[in-house]
Amino acid sequence: MEVVFQQIDDDELRRRLQSAATGNPAPAHDFFSQFDYNIYLNNRQFLQVHDRTIPLLQKLKPLDPDAYTRIHKGVPFYFTAISSFFLHNYAEAVYFFDAAVSEDLQNDPGARTPAIMFLEMDGDPANQTARQLTQIAGEKLQAFIDQYNLMPAAIQTSVPEIRAKFLSRAVGDRQEWRTLATSLISFLLEWEYLAVLQSIRVANGTSEPFFTHLFKGCVLFESLLKANPSVPNPGDTLGGIIVGNNHIKNRLGIHRNLTTTGPALGDVLQCLPGAVTDIETDIEIVARLRNTIGHNIGWTTPMTSEEYGQLVGKIMKSVLHTISGLY
Repeated sequence: MEVVFQQIDDDELRRRLQSAATGNPAPAHDFFSQFDYNIYLNNRQFLQVHDRTIPLLQKLKPLDPDAYTRIHKGVPFYFTAISSFFLHNYAEAVYFFDAAVSEDLQNDPGARTPAIMFLEMDGDPANQTARQLTQIAGEKLQAFIDQYNLMPAAIQTSVPEIRAKFLSRAVGDRQEWRTLATSLISFLLEWEYLAVLQSIRVANGTSEPFFTHLFKGCVLFESLLKANPSVPNPGDTLGGIIVGNNHIKNRLGIHRNLTTTGPALGDVLQCLPGAVTDIETDIEIVARLRNTIGHNIGWTTPMTSEEYGQLVGKIMKSVLHTISGLY
């Protein structure tokens, strides 16, 4: 394994790992600072950072699994997250930010670390290497909040409110929400880049990246309904919740019976141009989309970048409405 200034064999690497595996961040930071991914990081060579850090961690774990478990791995996880972000692998980036959070919660409890700031989408504090990336995530959330707050039935919200009601609790007293929080962040980060990829292709072909992304957002909306802390046991299915649960309907201002079947992707897309701008209609379209691409990703109906963006917006407004009304 190559280090910055020397070559060391596995026995010496194991000894250094064991010595640093105190759970304390300081010796762990010193240990990980000797590896050459730091050179690439300083030069902003993010592909090289990514391609050096993951194999390093793969090598360390079998050398001494107990020491690997104990050592504070927040730094390499955090910098792997940054490199993945710049490589547009947003789901992986959020995964490693979350992995760094797990290390922080275990080894540095009570500290509001840079990784936690990212998951809370708080780009204000200056003491975070990924501050620019945290700000990008927060700006994307703010853009959808601005759209949502203009809707007649919106429950007015803000980034600090979403943070207090949901994101901070996902790393605090409601850690069972962690996957929901990371899914929200990666869904936010992915869509604009995917829209660019879609816009530069001319010939028809696969829609898998866009269907997968939209389905993630739809299932996130459904999962937020099911996990909400205000109405226990809301139901087992999306349709059962937004059509049959009067408590949920009252909290979210759903006053009519919504249609939750597609039956085809083309039917969902056809309703976009004339769709009324209200939260009931957005929720209805999201439910129909979920029950369309959730059962079939073989649709050959063309979907434009504009339609894709409209669907992302309706998913995000439904997500924000659920958090605002039920969390």
